[in-house]
Amino acid sequence: MPALARRALIVDADADRAAAFAARVRAELDLAPEIVSQGAAATTWIDHKRPVLVFVAVDAAPGQVKDSEGRRVVRDLFLVHPEAILVALVGPLHPEEAAALVHAGATDLLDAARTTAPLGKRLAHLLDGLGRATDDAARVARRVQRANEALAARRLGAAHAHARRALAIDPLSAAAFNVLGVVAQLRLALPDAQRLYRTALALDDRFAPARANLVNITGFPKRLSAFEV
Repeated sequence: MPALARRALIVDADADRAAAFAARVRAELDLAPEIVSQGAAATTWIDHKRPVLVFVAVDAAPGQVKDSEGRRVVRDLFLVHPEAILVALVGPLHPEEAAALVHAGATDLLDAARTTAPLGKRLAHLLDGLGRATDDAARVARRVQRANEALAARRLGAAHAHARRALAIDPLSAAAFNVLGVVAQLRLALPDAQRLYRTALALDDRFAPARANLVNITGFPKRLSAFEV
């Protein structure tokens, strides 16, 4: 499973327990997981590694899961990165506690200490989904790269077509919307360009090219190259 290598993360404040589980993940899933101890560090990690499979340790006794730090981490990660696949590592749970973790954003629950079945078999449905997401991300990246190359050659029709094909794969691609904004800008459709740049930023407020393009568009068309991809 080389395409997924280094796309697994374990969030656990107990370093020894995390290391033991990481060894199992390496052996049974052929993934090289990284370990962080806090949810904030996990958020930063996912920013640069998505799509990603995240294991979150919910270290709480039965009856205390609802107010646990682990449940809060699951909820916070889901709110910031709903695309991440979150597996809550749990102990014995009351049914209502399991439901609370799912409602918080957990994709699946795993009692790692008591599960003897191979992790690959237990989590096959999640790994299949992660593999498809990784393949889709690569396809989108290729389409966006071709669109950028077409922009550099001022082949606006080809750039537009590649960006639209990227959005057909991933309708939430900020990079593809940015390309469409550049195409609109070069065609002097400035209101459309601004709308497309804002859409890109709404999808990813850290996408610097769209932010720069939105700022620089006020000087267009004096600088025909005043855009970023």
